[in-house]
Amino acid sequence: MKQITINAYLFDELSDKVKEKVLQRLADINPFFDWWDFTYEDAKTIGLSITGFDIDRGNSIDGFFDNDAYDVALAIVAEHGATSNTYERAQEYLTDRQDIMDKYHYNPETDESDNYMQMNSDIDDLNDDFEQVIKECYLFMLKREYKYQTSEQAIIETIEANECLFTEDGKLI
Repeated sequence: MKQITINAYLFDELSDKVKEKVLQRLADINPFFDWWDFTYEDAKTIGLSITGFDIDRGNSIDGFFDNDAYDVALAIVAEHGATSNTYERAQEYLTDRQDIMDKYHYNPETDESDNYMQMNSDIDDLNDDFEQVIKECYLFMLKREYKYQTSEQAIIETIEANECLFTEDGKLI
């Protein structure tokens, strides 16, 4: 039996040239895990179920509102900060919805309006547009998260948090 001794180095102990190699080699260390889970969970809290997405060539997101668009908008206003895109879009939706109801002189106590069917049709169109806009906001969030997860900063944070050890030439031990 032979015994081999290998010197092990933490990331910050490597030369700059070797660090660059390590970062290239481990560029996909973070996206292997379900990095999108937090975004999916956040969407769920406001009533959006994301069923899939493609941040690459497809540039698309699939999903649906679990609740009425109005309830989703209220949840966004309650849960998301006033500076977020989703908050702004929810506020716009709520204003537009109220404008439609005012246009048709909707009376919530009697559930009547000047043209109930047209009002509902306009609100349905608004709901569909709002759902699409919110899904696009979440697609943007997913893209931003992926960009961060594959950034040099995030890779280094993962390496350091896991106390990864390397050989002098940058191979992971």
